[in-house]
Amino acid sequence: MSLAPRLRLSASLTLALAAAVPGCLKVPVGDLDAPGGKEGNPAEAKAVIDRFIAALGGEEALRKIAQRTVEARMTFLPETGCTDKDENCRSTETVGTFTLQSTADQRLYRRTVIDKQIEEEGFDGKTGWQFRRGFLVLEDEDESVITREDAALHWYFDFDKRGISLALEKPRDKDFDGKARVLDGVRWSTKNDLVPPKTQWYDRATGLLAEELLEDDKAEPPISQHIIYDDYRPIDGVLVAHKIRLVNKFGDRTQEVVFVTQRVDHAPIKPEVFQVPKVPPPEKAKDEKLVALAKAREAAAAEPKNLDAQVSLARALWAASHFDEAADAAQVALKLQPKEAEALWILARARCCRAASRRPARCSTAPARRACATSSSTPSAPGSAATSAISRRSPTPSTTSARPTPSSPAATATSPASRCRSASRATAAPPSCRSPPRAPSPSSTSRSARRRCARWSTPARPTSSSTARSRPS
Repeated sequence: MSLAPRLRLSASLTLALAAAVPGCLKVPVGDLDAPGGKEGNPAEAKAVIDRFIAALGGEEALRKIAQRTVEARMTFLPETGCTDKDENCRSTETVGTFTLQSTADQRLYRRTVIDKQIEEEGFDGKTGWQFRRGFLVLEDEDESVITREDAALHWYFDFDKRGISLALEKPRDKDFDGKARVLDGVRWSTKNDLVPPKTQWYDRATGLLAEELLEDDKAEPPISQHIIYDDYRPIDGVLVAHKIRLVNKFGDRTQEVVFVTQRVDHAPIKPEVFQVPKVPPPEKAKDEKLVALAKAREAAAAEPKNLDAQVSLARALWAASHFDEAADAAQVALKLQPKEAEALWILARARCCRAASRRPARCSTAPARRACATSSSTPSAPGSAATSAISRRSPTPSTTSARPTPSSPAATATSPASRCRSASRATAAPPSCRSPPRAPSPSSTSRSARRRCARWSTPARPTSSSTARSRPS
């Protein structure tokens, strides 16, 4: 399993502060370089851990501590190896807060506040969870295994029961900052490979944990994380590191975060702190079109004889894609005013859509579908430029006795019905497809009204005689 997913700040914070274990500072005496000596070169990895536990004050003192709360001030130093053009490059110093609560029975709660953003993570003993930006995420089984290990307050006890194996590393003579210092290394790993391996380095002079290293050489670019522990102070008879440096390296980029502990206590922690938070049910998002439709319904019901209210209802129904109801509302408006342009427009569109949906499947040719594609456009509101244009070019019955000339706009701007008809003829469609839907009008037998409804539809682009003929698909 790659370490890259775990080498993130949230996981690192747990390692950084949860690993700040207590103890009592003891300076070993005798020959430190004696092979296999008590304070000398350790013979096995467990000897390093035993020395660490003794330096902390002993097993008895440590096991008396059942929980711990740590509050720290964290400072993000300016990142090196990147510029403002690089993604997520932090060029200025930023200060935040960090809270960690963990228990001996492996429960965890941590909270970070940085850049006015709050992130919370927890583990209740069974389930790991994350709460970020109002979203609750429950960890899967594999992630919970990792979080369980992070939650261990006394991670140096019973490691064999947790499936962790130790291996002794070759000692170092310099620390992370290049200072002369003898450090004994212990490699931690698991058989299931879920918990990422790590290497810890203990100061031979004090026995205390000095550094920790996690790395992923297979990542591109390589990723590594160094944790440096310092400033151990006694709290309730045990030591806690009060200064921790977290150094993340991503290829040439380096980010350092410094934690300075403000408060540590071992008081009992309420169980509900670790439990999965209860998130209130999300509020339903308001659909502005449905809100407008509800208001239009109320207005139309309150004033059934008001033309504007009935037209507004038809318009709102059409905008909400309630086409059949929009047609019914348009007819109600036309009973009040037979020449109401927008009501006629909506009714014509609704009938065209209805006829297209009832067309036999064998007639659904590509040219016919393209010809009718514009029939579902949303009508313009009264008073808009489109509506005004419709009103201006909509002749009254008395002025439509003459057919438009081929060069007139009316002849060029064909209706969906006529385009469906021409497309059907071009593809030799059966007779049942060649009859266009009747255009609505105050008088069902008025030819001039049908032509007027055709012009109320969305006009097509002018076509030349060579391109007007549709080819079969």
